[in-house]
This record gives sequence, structure tokens and C-alpha cells, in this order.
Amino acid sequence: MAIQASTGPAVGDLFAGLYELHQELGRGGFGVVFRARRKGSSQDLAIKILIPGNDPAKAQEMRQRFEREALMISQLNNPHTIRQYGFSETEDGTMYFVMEMLKGKNLDDILIKEGPRNEQQVIHIAQGVLQSLAEAHARNIIHRDLKPANLMLCEANGVNDFVKLLDFGIAKTTTGDQDLTAAGQALGSPRYMAPEILRSQPATPCSDVYALGLTLAECLTGVPIVSDPNVVMQARMQLAPEPLPLPDHVKKTAFWPWLSAALEKDPAQRYPNAGAMLQALNHYLHNPIQFTPQQFIVTTPVSPDEQATLMLDDREFRAEIDRIKQSGVPLPGVRPAGFNSGPSNLIPLSDQQPQVGTINRGATFSGFAPPANDLPQSQQPQQPTPQQPPGPSPLINDNTRTMAMVGAALLMGLIVLLVIKFIL
Repeated sequence: MAIQASTGPAVGDLFAGLYELHQELGRGGFGVVFRARRKGSSQDLAIKILIPGNDPAKAQEMRQRFEREALMISQLNNPHTIRQYGFSETEDGTMYFVMEMLKGKNLDDILIKEGPRNEQQVIHIAQGVLQSLAEAHARNIIHRDLKPANLMLCEANGVNDFVKLLDFGIAKTTTGDQDLTAAGQALGSPRYMAPEILRSQPATPCSDVYALGLTLAECLTGVPIVSDPNVVMQARMQLAPEPLPLPDHVKKTAFWPWLSAALEKDPAQRYPNAGAMLQALNHYLHNPIQFTPQQFIVTTPVSPDEQATLMLDDREFRAEIDRIKQSGVPLPGVRPAGFNSGPSNLIPLSDQQPQVGTINRGATFSGFAPPANDLPQSQQPQQPTPQQPPGPSPLINDNTRTMAMVGAALLMGLIVLLVIKFIL
């Protein structure tokens, strides 16, 4: 049976000559998921099928993403990651992969219908997700779309509310292969997106840590921490220098010292990956009194120009930057020096020396060297000794004093000789 690219398969079809499609479970940007059974079997399966659309260029990119998602999931064996049984392609070129069928509830639906979770439930969710993510990060895989909608609490392995991490559809690797994200394109949900990704900087494992921190905080509140429905306002809140607005009861939870480190906007202040965050959680649970997150955080020095480089393409973001430039308020992460339209004619607004950073994809400003008092003592510039203001010269200085003493000695000697001659 030929499958039309524009519509794809439907409930009731015998897909690939093997799978009976019983129910559509969900449809996304480039795929549709069905509950299905292999012909002659009673076991429920989930089949994700690529729906490439009619744009050949876009279809090729989608095929690459789809294939990479299948390959990534096939590398992951942790029981908290959705299990994949196989990946294949039909005779007419339709790609698909077969996964375990989960029986449970989506965490997003749970929070909407049942409200916030208690502290023990949140720790349970965190442990499951972190085990899945720790394996992915160890294999250089970054999820990039971690949020409540991509987590399920289901019956598995003899445990109720067993946590499963879903949807690696926009995941990427850090092993140097080509990133399918187009220049200036940020994939994911701004509500859960780390600030560095919104600045068009590469996603790292600690970007997943930030998204998980927001997800766990949402479990405590029952509503998203970044609640504005407008995606541009969501991004602005993530990029703002102020900490995210969290209710007091979240900050009063017993494990707040552990969770707070995941919500730091500066990636250097977060857990570097899920493995470190899981290790920190286990340490907290065994010894909460002596717990400090800093011992699990590896701070990687970043040069000032890298800290200050911001790459934005969205028109509304650019308008916001122009507004901030005109108001004279420095942007977060940028030293208050100068702003201009390019690196060739930067004009500092203070006595700090400009250091041109990377200007990418129309970025409208660059970074500047840090103030001298931010440098280590060994690198502090030597300040010249302050000069005394000019004034009238003294009547007697060291030279004139010496000459006067010599003259006085000669005069005394002459007087002595005259006295001796008079006596004789």
C-alpha cells in the first residue's frame, strides 16, 4: 500500500505490511505516532512514522533528523529511557521506528489535572530523569527539549509511576557531527530553554540541566515557572539578568540548595551534566546537613569576549536591544563599555578598553575587556605613581643646604686662623 507524503498512514491501515494501526497517539512537526500491533500478535506497540511533507529540501532535513533520533535512542539502554525495538523503511521510502507502548500518564497532563507534587514525588521524578539523562550525556547526546510533556509516569518494571524520558526528536550529539539546526534557529520550548541557547550558543549537557530544573520547580508549583504565554516574553525572561521568579514555598523546600544550582542562568554555575546533578542529589539525600552544590560544579573559565557575545536574529529581540542601547542600561553578560553596529568602529562609552568578540549572524554588539579590578593580582596593570601637582619651588633644597654648610665651615676656619694670628 503506497503512502502519500502529504497525509501519511491512517488508523485501520496495515502499515509496511506488518503493523495494524489502531489509534493515533500524537502528531508532531515531522512525525505521527500510532498505537499498533504486529500482525497476528496481541502486544501493543508504538510506531513513529515520518511524515515529510511536500518540500523536498525540508523533507531531506526531516529524514536526517528522524534517522538520527532513531539511532540515538538505539544507543540508550537505561530503563528510564523509552525503549526502541527497531528502525526501518518501507518500499516507498517512508521511515519509521517501533518503540515500547507505555501505559501511564504524561507529566504535563498530571500537573494540569492533579496539581503540584510533593517533595518525595519530585525527588522520585528527578532520580528517574537524571538516570536516563546521565546515560545520554555520557554518550554525548543532548536532549534539548526536556519538559513535562516529554516525561511519562507509567507502570513498568513492577513499579507504579515509573519515570520514562521521551522524544529525542531534536536531540544532538557533541561528537562533532553536523548539527541540523539552521543558523540562527533555536529548537525547543523557550519556556524551558537555557539562556545560552537563546543567545544562539551551542547547547551543552548543562542546558538540559537547566530545563530539568525548571521542570522540577514546576512540579512543586503545578504551573510553569516562566508562565507568560508569549514566546518572545518567555525568552526575554530567560535572558534577563535577574533570577527567575520562584514562589517562596519552592525556595523553602528541603532540597532547594540542590535544585537552585540547576536553575542558575550562568551555565558555569550549574551542574555540568546530569551525572553530576544525580551524584549531588544522592549526596544530599545521604547527608543533607553538609551538602553544598559547589563541590559538584566544575567551573570552566570563559574569556570575556565569549561571555559577552550575543547572537540574535528575531526582529523583536533586535528592537529590545536597540531600546536597551538607547537607555544606556547594559545587557546581561556584557560589560558596560560601548555599543555600535559593527566591530570596525566600536566607540567605548567608558575608559575600559574594547576587546572585539565574535560577531555572528548580525549581532549588533561585541564584548569588552573586564575592569582591572576583576583581574587576578598577578595580571593587575601597574598604576603609575601619582605625580604631585606643580607648585612654587622651596627656597632651600638639598643642594643649596650642602653649599651653605661648606661655606660656613670655610668661614669658621678663616676666623680661627685670624684669632691665632692676632694672639701671636
